Formats: sequence, C-alpha cells, structure tokens
Amino acid sequence: MASRSSAAVSKSRFFAAASMSFSSRLICAITSASTVTSGKGSATLGVIEGTAIGLTVWLVGGALAVPVAVITFFAAFLPFVGAVLAGAVAVLVTLVAAGFGPAVIVLIVAVLIQQFDNDLLAPIVFGKNLQLHPLVVLAAIVGGSTLFGLFGAVLAVPVTAVVINALAEWRDDGRVDDAA
Repeated sequence: MASRSSAAVSKSRFFAAASMSFSSRLICAITSASTVTSGKGSATLGVIEGTAIGLTVWLVGGALAVPVAVITFFAAFLPFVGAVLAGAVAVLVTLVAAGFGPAVIVLIVAVLIQQFDNDLLAPIVFGKNLQLHPLVVLAAIVGGSTLFGLFGAVLAVPVTAVVINALAEWRDDGRVDDAA
C-alpha cells in the first residue's frame, strides 16, 4: 500500500477544513493543540531527556541506567513535577549504586538538562509541532506562569496555539465569505 506524501495529506486536510464551519475548525484547532502538547512534543522531549540522564547514570557507574532512562521518559509527560521526580530518582539510584560523588554529577547534569530543556528545547519542539515561533512559545509560558502560576504555565502553549489558529481561521473565514 503506497503511503501518501505530507503535501497530499496537508492538501486533503485543507480541503476538508475549507468545507467545515468556523466552529468545527476551532474544535479541530483545540484538539490538535492539545494532542501535540501532550503527545508528540512531550515524547520528543522525553526521549532526549531520558537518553541524556540514562547515559549520565551509566557513565558515572550507576546501576539501573535503562530503568532510570525509562522513568525519565515517562516523567516528561508530567509538567514540572515530572522533571523533579525523574531527577530525584536518577540521583537516588546513583547515590545507592555508585556513591556520593557520582550522584552529585548526575544531579548537576539533571539540572543542566532541565534548564536546557525548559529554556531552549521545549520552545523549539512545541513551536515546531504547533507551527508557532519558539519565541512565541517562550513568551506564552512566561506570561502564563506570571499571570496564573503553575496552572497558567501548563495551559499557556495550548491556549496560545488555539487563539492564534482561531484568529487565523476567523480572518481566513472572512476572506472566503468576501470572495464568494
């Protein structure tokens, strides 16, 4: 069975969306933003974080590097709390298996990875998946967390994506009606 190219899939989605009402397209935008931020984006970040933390545990001589990497991967799906829990598990496993010095190294690497992830990688990954500029993603997270704390930080990117897509659809909907 031949697979369809991404251009063909995008074109078929475009024509399907053109025949839908504005409210239907808005629901599709909300579903898409929710799926991307909770699915593909988090999975991508989880693979990167899990690989880096697991490799670090293995390099410093800690046992159970693969289970630590798997825990770190799944923790990426839990905003904010997951990173702290995964880092704590990695440090504690290394502390028990390899000692204090290697555990401190794992702690330093875990903090650096989380900073790299939150400040650079997450805006790029979520921005690419949601078709938003990384600076828009970063600004949304900063604004959401400043205004509404943890709740705002968690919902900032999906809400921003929905608002931007809804405004674009509303603008495009007016152009289609004017042209008809």
